[in-house]
Amino acid sequence: MRPIVVLALLLVAAVMPVQSRAQFGVAPAKPLERAKVVYPEECPSTADQTVDVMYDITSEGTTENIRVVRSTDSCFDNAAVDAVRKWRFEPRTVNGKPSPEYDRATRITFAARGRVENNIDELLPVMAGYPTNCAKGAKEVEYVTLRYDISESGETENIRIVKSTNSCFDEHSARFIANLRYGPGGARTDVEVTLTYELQ
Repeated sequence: MRPIVVLALLLVAAVMPVQSRAQFGVAPAKPLERAKVVYPEECPSTADQTVDVMYDITSEGTTENIRVVRSTDSCFDNAAVDAVRKWRFEPRTVNGKPSPEYDRATRITFAARGRVENNIDELLPVMAGYPTNCAKGAKEVEYVTLRYDISESGETENIRIVKSTNSCFDEHSARFIANLRYGPGGARTDVEVTLTYELQ
């Protein structure tokens, strides 16, 4: 079986609950227009650089709550966020009705100068990753629920495990949350995340 991990985000202090992605009649958002990512002149590089972004898609098909999850060079972060802000989607539908989609994750690759003309090399889903050392003896589905705070600078802190079906996944999950980055000025407390690890 192939291991995958699904990230579901629930803001305890917010008003929008996460809807089940396995819910009957749910169709994910589909890209309609993806603005070209502009290679930032101030970021010279001789190697490919990647920026992993996470964002929400509104019921109107626009993007919001865009944040960098990780990147190989922070110089490219703003260019990636600026591009995603202009993307447009056919919105997610639930039983035929437009509905927000949360935590869409995408990897943007800035190809090294001179190698290719198009600096968008790939757009791939970003997952937390399945810790291979936990696969042996794991159930088909394992869950780890965590809570954390977001600082004014956008960093995650005060990370704690709330509930876990298998402690082997705890450290890996905490490291993933520690690497999340949000936009500055959006401090929050008690953000709750459930990581679902699936063997398929």
